Amino acid sequence: MVLFLVACAATHPADDGGADAGSAASDAGRDAWLDPTQVGQVATSCGAADQGLVPVDCTAGGDGSAFCVFGNHCSCSPGFVCERPGFVMPECDPGARCVPTR
Repeated sequence: MVLFLVACAATHPADDGGADAGSAASDAGRDAWLDPTQVGQVATSCGAADQGLVPVDCTAGGDGSAFCVFGNHCSCSPGFVCERPGFVMPECDPGARCVPTR
C-alpha cells in the first residue's frame, strides 16, 4: 500500500508597505487567506467578530513570536511592547499590535 501525502500551503498576500498597511482595514483584508475558523483567533488575525472586534495582525510590527489571547488581544514577546497602553504587559488592549521597544 502506498500512502501519498499532499500539503497545501496558503500564501499570505504581501504587505505593500503603504501608509495604511497597519490599519485595521488593511489587517482585515489579510484574513482572506485564512481558514474561516482561524479568522480573529491567530496572531496574524486577532480579534473575534463575536466579541465585536475587527481583527488585527499582532505580528505587523515585526514581533514574529506575538500571539493572540482568547481571540481578543495580542500578547507581545520580549523586546516588543503594545502600540498603546492597555492591559498589563505583555498583553495589549484589543486592537493594539506589538511594536519594537524604543
